Amino acid sequence: MIGMRHSARLSYIRGPVPGSKPFQRILRILFVSFALGGLLFTVVGSIWLYSDIAFYKTAKTVQGEIAEFVSDAEGSQHPIVRYTVGGKEYCVRLNSYSSSMRVGDVYTMYYAPDAPHRARNKTYLGGTMFLSIGGCFFLFGAIGFSVSTICCNGKRRLMEKGDAVTARITAVARAENVTVNGRTPYYLFCETGAVPALAGKRLKSRYVYQPLPQSLVGTSVRVYFDPQKPTKYLVDTDSLQKAEDCKGFSV
Repeated sequence: MIGMRHSARLSYIRGPVPGSKPFQRILRILFVSFALGGLLFTVVGSIWLYSDIAFYKTAKTVQGEIAEFVSDAEGSQHPIVRYTVGGKEYCVRLNSYSSSMRVGDVYTMYYAPDAPHRARNKTYLGGTMFLSIGGCFFLFGAIGFSVSTICCNGKRRLMEKGDAVTARITAVARAENVTVNGRTPYYLFCETGAVPALAGKRLKSRYVYQPLPQSLVGTSVRVYFDPQKPTKYLVDTDSLQKAEDCKGFSV
Protein backbone atom coordinates (compact mmCIF):
# COMPACT_ATOMS: atom_id res chain seq x y z
CA MET A 1 0.00 0.00 0.00
CA ILE A 2 2.85 2.38 0.86
CA GLY A 3 4.62 1.68 -2.41
CA MET A 4 1.41 2.19 -4.42
CA ARG A 5 0.70 5.51 -2.72
CA HIS A 6 4.20 6.85 -3.50
CA SER A 7 4.02 5.55 -7.08
CA ALA A 8 0.80 7.47 -7.63
CA ARG A 9 2.37 10.64 -6.26
CA LEU A 10 5.50 10.31 -8.38
CA SER A 11 3.54 9.69 -11.57
CA TYR A 12 2.75 13.41 -11.71
CA ILE A 13 6.40 14.47 -11.58
CA ARG A 14 7.90 15.71 -14.81
CA GLY A 15 11.45 15.18 -16.01
CA PRO A 16 13.85 12.23 -16.13
CA VAL A 17 14.48 10.12 -13.06
CA PRO A 18 17.77 11.12 -11.33
CA GLY A 19 20.38 8.47 -12.01
CA SER A 20 18.78 7.29 -15.24
CA LYS A 21 20.69 7.49 -18.51
CA PRO A 22 18.64 10.49 -19.80
CA PHE A 23 19.28 12.32 -16.53
CA GLN A 24 23.02 11.59 -16.65
CA ARG A 25 23.11 12.72 -20.28
CA ILE A 26 21.40 16.02 -19.47
CA LEU A 27 23.71 16.54 -16.49
CA ARG A 28 26.82 16.00 -18.60
CA ILE A 29 25.54 18.32 -21.34
CA LEU A 30 24.96 20.95 -18.65
CA PHE A 31 28.48 20.58 -17.28
CA VAL A 32 30.01 20.69 -20.77
CA SER A 33 27.98 23.83 -21.56
CA PHE A 34 29.28 25.53 -18.43
CA ALA A 35 32.86 24.54 -19.28
CA LEU A 36 32.61 25.75 -22.89
CA GLY A 37 30.86 28.96 -21.85
CA GLY A 38 33.53 29.56 -19.22
CA LEU A 39 36.26 28.91 -21.78
CA LEU A 40 34.68 31.45 -24.12
CA PHE A 41 34.50 34.06 -21.35
CA THR A 42 38.12 33.32 -20.43
CA VAL A 43 39.29 33.81 -24.02
CA VAL A 44 37.35 37.08 -24.37
CA GLY A 45 38.66 38.29 -21.00
CA SER A 46 42.25 37.40 -21.92
CA ILE A 47 42.01 39.27 -25.24
CA TRP A 48 40.38 42.24 -23.53
CA LEU A 49 43.01 42.35 -20.79
CA TYR A 50 45.87 42.00 -23.28
CA SER A 51 44.38 44.81 -25.35
CA ASP A 52 44.14 47.08 -22.30
CA ILE A 53 47.74 46.38 -21.28
CA ALA A 54 49.00 47.09 -24.80
CA PHE A 55 46.96 50.30 -25.00
CA TYR A 56 48.21 51.75 -21.69
CA LYS A 57 51.83 51.01 -22.63
CA THR A 58 51.68 53.21 -25.74
CA ALA A 59 48.99 55.73 -24.73
CA LYS A 60 49.71 59.33 -23.88
CA THR A 61 48.43 60.88 -20.66
CA VAL A 62 46.67 64.08 -19.78
CA GLN A 63 45.19 65.45 -16.57
CA GLY A 64 41.45 65.87 -16.58
CA GLU A 65 38.86 66.79 -13.99
CA ILE A 66 35.26 65.84 -13.34
CA ALA A 67 33.13 68.58 -14.84
CA GLU A 68 29.67 67.19 -14.00
CA PHE A 69 27.56 64.10 -13.37
CA VAL A 70 24.84 62.93 -15.73
CA SER A 71 22.07 60.44 -15.07
CA ASP A 72 20.86 57.81 -17.49
CA ALA A 73 17.28 56.55 -17.91
CA GLU A 74 17.72 54.20 -14.96
CA GLY A 75 18.93 56.95 -12.63
CA SER A 76 22.58 55.81 -12.54
CA GLN A 77 25.21 58.55 -12.17
CA HIS A 78 28.04 58.89 -14.68
CA PRO A 79 30.96 61.31 -14.17
CA ILE A 80 31.97 63.44 -17.16
CA VAL A 81 35.68 64.31 -17.33
CA ARG A 82 36.94 67.39 -19.14
CA TYR A 83 40.50 67.56 -20.47
CA THR A 84 42.52 69.46 -23.07
CA VAL A 85 44.83 68.07 -25.77
CA GLY A 86 46.60 70.34 -28.27
CA GLY A 87 44.57 73.35 -27.19
CA LYS A 88 41.27 71.54 -27.85
CA GLU A 89 38.90 70.64 -25.05
CA TYR A 90 37.24 67.23 -24.87
CA CYS A 91 34.70 65.62 -22.59
CA VAL A 92 34.30 61.88 -22.04
CA ARG A 93 32.46 59.70 -19.59
CA LEU A 94 34.63 58.08 -16.95
CA ASN A 95 34.84 54.28 -17.06
CA SER A 96 33.91 53.88 -13.41
CA TYR A 97 31.83 55.57 -10.73
CA SER A 98 32.10 55.88 -6.96
CA SER A 99 29.92 57.75 -4.46
CA SER A 100 33.09 59.44 -3.20
CA MET A 101 33.63 61.22 -6.54
CA ARG A 102 33.12 64.96 -6.60
CA VAL A 103 33.12 67.68 -9.27
CA GLY A 104 36.68 68.95 -9.66
CA ASP A 105 38.36 65.64 -8.84
CA VAL A 106 41.46 65.17 -11.02
CA TYR A 107 42.08 61.97 -13.00
CA THR A 108 44.88 60.87 -15.29
CA MET A 109 43.36 60.08 -18.66
CA TYR A 110 44.95 57.86 -21.33
CA TYR A 111 44.47 58.34 -25.06
CA ALA A 112 45.92 57.15 -28.35
CA PRO A 113 47.88 59.88 -30.19
CA ASP A 114 45.55 59.60 -33.20
CA ALA A 115 42.35 59.59 -31.12
CA PRO A 116 42.54 62.14 -28.28
CA HIS A 117 38.73 62.29 -28.15
CA ARG A 118 38.58 58.70 -26.86
CA ALA A 119 40.49 59.10 -23.61
CA ARG A 120 39.81 56.84 -20.63
CA ASN A 121 41.06 56.33 -17.13
CA LYS A 122 43.27 53.34 -16.33
CA THR A 123 41.30 50.25 -15.33
CA TYR A 124 41.46 46.55 -16.03
CA LEU A 125 37.98 45.84 -14.67
CA GLY A 126 36.38 44.59 -17.91
CA GLY A 127 38.98 41.97 -18.80
CA THR A 128 39.46 40.90 -15.19
CA MET A 129 35.73 40.44 -14.69
CA PHE A 130 35.40 38.26 -17.80
CA LEU A 131 38.41 36.20 -16.74
CA SER A 132 36.99 35.67 -13.24
CA ILE A 133 33.52 34.69 -14.44
CA GLY A 134 34.97 32.48 -17.18
CA GLY A 135 37.33 30.75 -14.77
CA CYS A 136 34.52 30.00 -12.30
CA PHE A 137 32.21 28.67 -15.01
CA PHE A 138 34.95 26.54 -16.54
CA LEU A 139 36.00 25.05 -13.20
CA PHE A 140 32.39 24.29 -12.26
CA GLY A 141 31.74 22.55 -15.57
CA ALA A 142 35.04 20.69 -15.67
CA ILE A 143 34.85 19.49 -12.06
CA GLY A 144 31.19 18.53 -12.37
CA PHE A 145 31.81 16.56 -15.56
CA SER A 146 34.85 14.84 -14.04
CA VAL A 147 33.02 13.86 -10.85
CA SER A 148 30.03 12.58 -12.82
CA THR A 149 32.29 10.52 -15.08
CA ILE A 150 34.33 9.14 -12.17
CA CYS A 151 31.17 8.10 -10.31
CA CYS A 152 29.71 6.34 -13.33
CA ASN A 153 33.00 4.63 -14.19
CA GLY A 154 33.55 3.63 -10.57
CA LYS A 155 30.13 1.98 -10.38
CA ARG A 156 30.67 0.18 -13.68
CA ARG A 157 34.16 -0.95 -12.68
CA LEU A 158 32.94 -2.41 -9.37
CA MET A 159 30.13 -4.31 -11.07
CA GLU A 160 32.42 -5.64 -13.81
CA LYS A 161 35.60 -6.44 -11.88
CA GLY A 162 34.59 -6.48 -8.21
CA ASP A 163 33.62 -9.52 -6.12
CA ALA A 164 29.93 -10.03 -5.33
CA VAL A 165 28.41 -11.23 -2.06
CA THR A 166 24.91 -11.38 -0.62
CA ALA A 167 23.88 -9.01 2.17
CA ARG A 168 20.77 -8.84 4.34
CA ILE A 169 18.73 -5.62 4.20
CA THR A 170 18.31 -4.26 7.74
CA ALA A 171 16.53 -0.94 7.13
CA VAL A 172 14.91 1.22 4.46
CA ALA A 173 14.95 5.01 4.88
CA ARG A 174 14.00 8.15 3.01
CA ALA A 175 16.16 11.28 2.67
CA GLU A 176 13.47 13.83 3.57
CA ASN A 177 15.82 16.81 3.27
CA VAL A 178 16.97 15.97 -0.27
CA THR A 179 15.01 16.70 -3.44
CA VAL A 180 16.29 16.26 -7.00
CA ASN A 181 14.08 17.03 -9.99
CA GLY A 182 11.04 16.92 -7.71
CA ARG A 183 11.90 13.52 -6.27
CA THR A 184 12.88 12.58 -2.72
CA PRO A 185 15.35 9.67 -2.70
CA TYR A 186 15.29 6.45 -0.70
CA TYR A 187 18.22 4.37 0.49
CA LEU A 188 18.76 1.19 2.43
CA PHE A 189 21.13 -0.33 4.96
CA CYS A 190 22.41 -3.88 4.85
CA GLU A 191 24.92 -6.17 6.54
CA THR A 192 27.05 -9.08 5.40
CA GLY A 193 29.41 -11.47 7.13
CA ALA A 194 30.85 -12.86 3.90
CA VAL A 195 33.66 -10.29 3.82
CA PRO A 196 35.78 -10.03 7.00
CA ALA A 197 36.55 -6.35 6.38
CA LEU A 198 32.81 -5.56 6.15
CA ALA A 199 31.59 -7.85 8.92
CA GLY A 200 29.59 -6.00 11.56
CA LYS A 201 29.50 -2.81 9.46
CA ARG A 202 26.28 -1.12 8.37
CA LEU A 203 26.52 -0.76 4.59
CA LYS A 204 24.57 2.10 3.04
CA SER A 205 23.30 2.15 -0.53
CA ARG A 206 23.32 5.08 -2.88
CA TYR A 207 20.13 7.06 -3.40
CA VAL A 208 17.22 5.41 -5.25
CA TYR A 209 14.67 7.81 -6.74
CA GLN A 210 11.63 5.53 -6.56
CA PRO A 211 9.86 4.19 -3.45
CA LEU A 212 11.57 1.32 -1.60
CA PRO A 213 8.98 -0.58 0.49
CA GLN A 214 9.65 -1.61 4.08
CA SER A 215 8.90 -5.18 3.02
CA LEU A 216 12.48 -5.32 1.70
CA VAL A 217 13.80 -5.49 5.28
CA GLY A 218 15.05 -9.02 5.93
CA THR A 219 15.48 -9.84 2.25
CA SER A 220 18.78 -10.08 0.38
CA VAL A 221 20.61 -7.69 -1.91
CA ARG A 222 23.81 -8.08 -3.90
CA VAL A 223 26.90 -6.11 -2.83
CA TYR A 224 29.98 -5.60 -5.01
CA PHE A 225 33.31 -4.75 -3.40
CA ASP A 226 36.90 -4.15 -4.45
CA PRO A 227 38.95 -7.19 -3.35
CA GLN A 228 42.03 -4.96 -2.96
CA LYS A 229 40.07 -2.44 -0.89
CA PRO A 230 36.95 -4.11 0.56
CA THR A 231 35.71 -0.88 2.16
CA LYS A 232 35.04 0.36 -1.38
CA TYR A 233 31.69 -1.25 -2.10
CA LEU A 234 28.45 -0.82 -4.04
CA VAL A 235 25.02 -1.98 -2.89
CA ASP A 236 23.32 -3.18 -6.07
CA THR A 237 19.95 -1.49 -5.76
CA ASP A 238 19.46 -2.00 -9.50
CA SER A 239 18.88 -5.69 -8.80
CA LEU A 240 15.84 -4.74 -6.72
CA GLN A 241 14.11 -3.57 -9.89
CA LYS A 242 13.05 -7.16 -10.41
CA ALA A 243 10.37 -6.50 -7.81
CA GLU A 244 7.18 -4.94 -9.09
CA ASP A 245 7.27 -1.97 -6.74
CA CYS A 246 11.01 -1.18 -7.01
CA LYS A 247 11.59 -0.07 -10.59
CA GLY A 248 13.72 2.99 -9.73
CA PHE A 249 17.11 3.98 -10.89
CA SER A 250 20.02 4.33 -8.49
CA VAL A 251 23.00 6.69 -8.72
